[in-house]
Amino acid sequence: MRLQTLTLGILVMLCSLGSHLYGESVVAQHTGALDPTATGWQLGGGTGAGVIMSPVFDDFGNDAWAVEDTLLEPGSWEMYHQPIATDVLEETSQFGWVIRAVVRIPGVSDIPGGSSMVFFRTETRTWNIHFGSDELGRPLVRLATGAVLGPEFMIDDTSGGYHLYELELPAESTQATLRVDGEILIDNYSGWIVDDPALANSFAWGTGAGGDTGLTHFAFVEFATLAPTFIRSDCNGDTLVDVADVIHLGSRVLHGETPLCAQSCDANGDGSIDPADVAYSVFHLFAAGPPPPAPFPSCGTDPLTASIDCITSLCD
Repeated sequence: MRLQTLTLGILVMLCSLGSHLYGESVVAQHTGALDPTATGWQLGGGTGAGVIMSPVFDDFGNDAWAVEDTLLEPGSWEMYHQPIATDVLEETSQFGWVIRAVVRIPGVSDIPGGSSMVFFRTETRTWNIHFGSDELGRPLVRLATGAVLGPEFMIDDTSGGYHLYELELPAESTQATLRVDGEILIDNYSGWIVDDPALANSFAWGTGAGGDTGLTHFAFVEFATLAPTFIRSDCNGDTLVDVADVIHLGSRVLHGETPLCAQSCDANGDGSIDPADVAYSVFHLFAAGPPPPAPFPSCGTDPLTASIDCITSLCD
């Protein structure tokens, strides 16, 4: 598998556009060479002994934050982390979540055993991505499964450059998908049951094991809740688009009430709920007018606007 080495400028643009265009909600994010603690990241977990953290500039065209674990001893690890609020945890359960990381491993023969990782942890389960490299400097990525070594993949690239790693858990699913530079490597990763309450209900990245050493350049890390799915013009939320939706929409507009899934009532896709949506729906249903913009007629995310919310939908 040959994957293209990516530059941060392109990736940040894609990630930012994705979050806005497709309704994702960014929970925690770090970009470039700025000290993470300056932007609200907490530092802790281990003792930090032997852990060196520093900025990196113009590294394969990217700025990054370097985390190096130099000691093989208990406690010689340190993680940047942000707590996840209860309401956000509920959103991750309802809509799903995604981890993104743009990293490179400068060294060779750096076993992905915990010296370089990102993870999302609840009180009951953890999803970990471990990074490393083989003897030729090709990136290695491993998904942790507790005491048992999880699945490991090699990226056939000896350039030493950056790659985008994404771990995504859809709504109502227990199986996460790992993508590297957009290519799916595995789609049935279920994480592992937590046996350590440290950093519960948090997103973290850095070096996470005292028994390994290694150096990682983190150019971009992000944790986000996924966008809700819905059917446009299905204002009453029964997954059908018919006259009942026009009546429901008209009542909402007349009384100024906000629907539970406002996006589904935005029939013309302009980012607002108003009489124009009623007219658009009537024209579509009864005068052979144009169909609603996507997502229609099946469930999907909103490619047009994230200016209004969808709290709940039968699609999720």
